[in-house]
Amino acid sequence: MKSFLGNDFSDINFNMVKREFYFVADQMSRIVYIEEGIETLLEHKSEELIGKNLSDIIGEQKVLIQFKEVADRENTIAIPVLTKSKVITHINILYRSHYVDGIHKGYYGSIINITKEKDLEYRHQLLTRILDNSKDVIYYFRVEPKGFEYISRSIEKVLGYTPEDYYNDPELVFSTAHPDYLQELIDKAEGNADYSKPIVTRWRDRDDVYHCIEDYSIPEYNMFGELIGVFGVCRDVTNNLK
Repeated sequence: MKSFLGNDFSDINFNMVKREFYFVADQMSRIVYIEEGIETLLEHKSEELIGKNLSDIIGEQKVLIQFKEVADRENTIAIPVLTKSKVITHINILYRSHYVDGIHKGYYGSIINITKEKDLEYRHQLLTRILDNSKDVIYYFRVEPKGFEYISRSIEKVLGYTPEDYYNDPELVFSTAHPDYLQELIDKAEGNADYSKPIVTRWRDRDDVYHCIEDYSIPEYNMFGELIGVFGVCRDVTNNLK
């Protein structure tokens, strides 16, 4: 490939941005082949890995990586690796069993760097915990198909309904609204509201008691100016209005 790039790009090392490396292992899970460039991921050169089990090079964790013989199926091992420089790298090892004339000879597969995905997963979990423990109710309401994409668990403390109740029944937020305030909710969901101001509506809880809910919402539009969803923060202001 580099012959087509010219002198300006002749020194590019594609392994620096590569996330997947192929390997072959024998019946004892020892590496017999692994792609060059693996050192960018595991900090070990390919020749250093030949004849070794991956367990030998994953740092201080002492985790045995043992492949299992399973015909006609892909297997996955997900594991954090502590590299030589004490950096935790998350990898997925995907592999299949290899047979010759029906006799099991070993394994082949790939090692994939999933560190970024793990970091995003952790941040998502952290953000979800923060939102779910907020006293305010935080939500995103989707226009098409109509329903909540997300609503925080704090809604359960206010109205007694769980997020799953709202996910399973897109009409619940409307069916539990006080009739005098239903049109305001519909207008907000359809893009006919003044989103610059908070609105106060009344919602019925599981015990048929109405609560005054103050709602600050932000509309989201697509590139054609069409409403596609509404972000919002709600709080129970019933006691404030008594």
